[in-house]
Amino acid sequence: MRFATAIGAMILASGGTQMASARDRSAPPAPLGSPARWFPPDTYPPASVRAGEEGRVFVRLSIDKQGSVTDCVVQRSSGFPRLDNATCVLARRRALFAPATDRKGRPVNGTYDVPGVLWKLPSAPEPSPAPLPDVNGK
Repeated sequence: MRFATAIGAMILASGGTQMASARDRSAPPAPLGSPARWFPPDTYPPASVRAGEEGRVFVRLSIDKQGSVTDCVVQRSSGFPRLDNATCVLARRRALFAPATDRKGRPVNGTYDVPGVLWKLPSAPEPSPAPLPDVNGK
């Protein structure tokens, strides 16, 4: 009887191991750090600043098994090709990812949708008013 109980416990234990390894470990690519850091204000295209171009760009990035961006496709344009292009150039240069994984947890290619890069010109500072003349003549 003791022998049968021990075998039953071993079967249950091995079944639990099989079930744990059969668990789905798939995941989409995940950015390493904040995507906002890929597009700092000092990267605004100078020609776009001069032209007063602003807008929001939505892109889909293709991510390889090593977590690098291999392609960038504009899903929704800002209406300004320079801003759209700058978004993809910066994403390819700066974005790093934990790669997507399959059901067994192995790295696979994947895609990541950037939720919208807002290109907004900084507002010009308000001019300070001219100093008022001193009424006491001083």
